[in-house]
Amino acid sequence: MLMSICSKRVYYLVKLGRYRIQNVHVHLKTGDLQLEVNRTLLGYKDFCDVCFNSKENGAAVPNGCDSLSQWFRNGNSDVLNFTATNSIEDVLSVYNRLCSDFRVGRFCWKLFPEELKDRNLKELISTLDFDSCYKVSVLEGEIETEALSFLIDRMNSKIIFRITSEIPSNFKHPRALDFACLDYEDARWVTVNDLKTIRNASNVDLIGRTNFDNDDINELIKYWTECKEKMFTRLSIKLRDGVEIDVFGILEGVISCRSFGDQRHYYLSKKLIQTHSIGSFEVSDGIVMLRSCIFDSQLENMVPILKLLEQRSDLSMNYSELIKKERELQSILESVEDVEEENELEQAINKIEAEKRDVKTKFYDTVKQLKIRRITNFNEYLEPIA
Repeated sequence: MLMSICSKRVYYLVKLGRYRIQNVHVHLKTGDLQLEVNRTLLGYKDFCDVCFNSKENGAAVPNGCDSLSQWFRNGNSDVLNFTATNSIEDVLSVYNRLCSDFRVGRFCWKLFPEELKDRNLKELISTLDFDSCYKVSVLEGEIETEALSFLIDRMNSKIIFRITSEIPSNFKHPRALDFACLDYEDARWVTVNDLKTIRNASNVDLIGRTNFDNDDINELIKYWTECKEKMFTRLSIKLRDGVEIDVFGILEGVISCRSFGDQRHYYLSKKLIQTHSIGSFEVSDGIVMLRSCIFDSQLENMVPILKLLEQRSDLSMNYSELIKKERELQSILESVEDVEEENELEQAINKIEAEKRDVKTKFYDTVKQLKIRRITNFNEYLEPIA
C-alpha cells in the first residue's frame, strides 16, 4: 500500500515537473511542415516556432523531441529546426511526442486545403483530436462542401473556428454558426436567417466577403433587439462590395439613442435590458459592429433614456391604433340609422377621445423627461402627435 502511494507521488511530481508548452499550433500542409510553440519556461513567457523542413530544403540538424527538451533546458528562444520527411504523418508523430514529453496547455489545428488537395481531406480530419483542441483554422485556397461539413460535424461548439479559404456559395450546415468564436472570411453563403440562429456566441466576424445590404442588417437588428435569448457578445459584418453603409436606413424602426460625441455609435433598446444588457451599434472602417453591453457606470444614464424612448414609441403606436379605431367607428356611424346604435357608437367614440387625451398627456410627459436629460439626437425624431 505504501509503495503504491509513493509510486503515485513520484508519478505526479514527475508529471507536474515537466516543462509546460502553453500553445501548440499544428500546421497540416505539404512543403514546409511546422509546429508553432508558445512556451512558458520558469515563469518566463516567450514565443517561438518549431519548424519541420523537408529533407530537400532543410539542413541536417538534431532530430526528435530529445533535442527540443535540451533546447528548452538551455533557455533558447531561437527557431528550432527539425529534419523531417515531407509528410504530415511526421508532424503528427512529433506532436504526439510533444504531448507525451511536455505539459501542453492547448493546441490548434491549422489546415491548408489547397496544399492537401492530393490527400483525402476527410480521412485526415478523422485522425485529428478535437476534444482538447481550442482552435481550428482553415487557411488559403478553397475547401469543398463535403470536407467542410465533415470538419464541422467533428468539432465541439466551444472551439474557435477561423476560415480564410473560399467556401462554395451554396454551402449550408445547421451547425456552421454554432461556435464560441467565428471568423469566416468568405461569408457570401451566409444569409440573414442564418444569423438569426446564432446563440451564446462570443465573437462573430464576417468582415471579408458577404452578400449583406443595409436592409439585411436592419432586419437582423430588429430580430436581435427583440430576442429574449443571448445571441452573441459581438458581431462584426462587412456589407456586400459596392454597398455603402446607411446608418439611418439600418436603424429605421429601431429604438436607439446616439452616443454623445460620436456620430456613428448608437445604443439600442433590447429585450435583454431586463437582464442588465443593452445593445450597441457602431460603424468603424466600413464594418458594422453589434455588441451586447453589460450595464456599468458609463451606461447608467443610458438605460433610463432607452426606457423612455421605448415608452415614447409604445405611446405613439398606441395613439395611432386609437386614431385608426376612431375612424372606423366614424365611418360606421355615418351609415347608421338606428338611434340606439348611433348612441352606442358615439359613446365608444367619446371613450376613444378620452383615451387619446390620456395617451397624448403621457407622450408629452415622456418627451419632457427626455428633454430634461438633454437628449436631442434621436434616430427617431420627437415629432408631436396630432
